[in-house]
Amino acid sequence: GGLVESVPLVNGDAVQQLGWTGQGVTVAVLDSGVDQNHPDIGAPAVVAEQCFCSDPPPSPAGCCPNGMATMSGAGSALDDHGHGTRVTGIITSDGGVAPLGGAPDTEIVAIKVLDENNDFCCSSDIAAALDWIIANNDTLGVDVVNLSLGTAATFQGTCDDGASFLVALTDAIDTLHAQGVLSVAASMNGGLKNEMAAPACIANALAVGAVWDASLGAQSPFGCLDNPTSADLPACFSNSSVETDIYAPGALVTSTKRGGGTITGSGTSFAAPLVAGCAAQLLERDPSLTPAQLEAALETSPSWITEPMFGLSFPRLDCQAALQTSITAVPSLGPGAALALAAALLAAVGWAMRTVKAG
Repeated sequence: GGLVESVPLVNGDAVQQLGWTGQGVTVAVLDSGVDQNHPDIGAPAVVAEQCFCSDPPPSPAGCCPNGMATMSGAGSALDDHGHGTRVTGIITSDGGVAPLGGAPDTEIVAIKVLDENNDFCCSSDIAAALDWIIANNDTLGVDVVNLSLGTAATFQGTCDDGASFLVALTDAIDTLHAQGVLSVAASMNGGLKNEMAAPACIANALAVGAVWDASLGAQSPFGCLDNPTSADLPACFSNSSVETDIYAPGALVTSTKRGGGTITGSGTSFAAPLVAGCAAQLLERDPSLTPAQLEAALETSPSWITEPMFGLSFPRLDCQAALQTSITAVPSLGPGAALALAAALLAAVGWAMRTVKAG
């Protein structure tokens, strides 16, 4: 398996062949950082770096490259684990060493929030990273946020009104959504079929589960067994709930490896960036698409999968179908245009009523 199977399965290559490669679109990747020395990533793909990586309280130190809890500028998103490099490559690999990414011309804002063990101390670090995007987005120009991470706590349904530690995270995702930025989040890999981690369970986040991308025999990542595997089989490890929005290939995925070369593995972490990459392709064609329009387009697919435990069905990403939906979508109306349309409709209704009375 790999991007060689994953990108064609979701018709991302067909959209690339139409000329949509994410040019002019910026995706923020909140992860363990990025190896900019990898020949498939590096400059000019990475346009900004930042770090919010705290050690557990009461330690004042942190896991940013400078040993502190925050760091800004060049080198602040240095990847000391490798997860973020893999996720970034799925979006924007140039295809020289690793397979071509879903949107290879996308620009990346790399924000390190995960430590060398691929963990984060506190949801407040994730919220701080999102708040930093909000505060600086006039300069950054972030269009999509990829969140291939999640809390240990899981939730049934939406978690917007859940635990107090999620309030800041929810507020940040809601603010980004209102400002036109789509947040894509992995459902995580606990094998739960009625619960998901945050931020995927936040209503304004697009929650992504994982399917297999090919027949690969028996596979047992994350301690569960799929035997046999096949394209579009929901991965046994993929969390799911009524709040799951879409599935995408997340097993097995070959991508860019920290230190060079390639690495292959499984996880909803690797499904989410395929969705983020497709969103970048759609936004290149039509930068005016709102998060709601993007989500509606991304969830348009001729391919649906069913999770066997509860029988719930979900769309599996088809970027070509999403592109077609985005082309035919009714454009969103700004407040002024909406008011003008409402006034025109009221006037038309009033005229019709006078006509009826006159008759």
